[in-house]
Amino acid sequence: MDLSLLKALSEADAIASSEQEVRQILLEEADRLQKEVRFDGLGSVLIRLNESTGPKVMICAQYGRSGIYGAQHLPRRRY
Repeated sequence: MDLSLLKALSEADAIASSEQEVRQILLEEADRLQKEVRFDGLGSVLIRLNESTGPKVMICAQYGRSGIYGAQHLPRRRY
């Protein structure tokens, strides 16, 4: 697991209606992984990570909440 990505997302400024920093981090990561990116009409970023025919999992989060969720699920030790 790439903890630097989780760290960047959890430290990004993402207050309501000003989530550009989180969006940019996600777009850069998708570009680095050469993954397809799509946008819906509501401001969502859709990134398809796996093209397999097996079971699918969707990860969904609000931009403005990513820092809170990320910090809650990280171990309390330093990396």
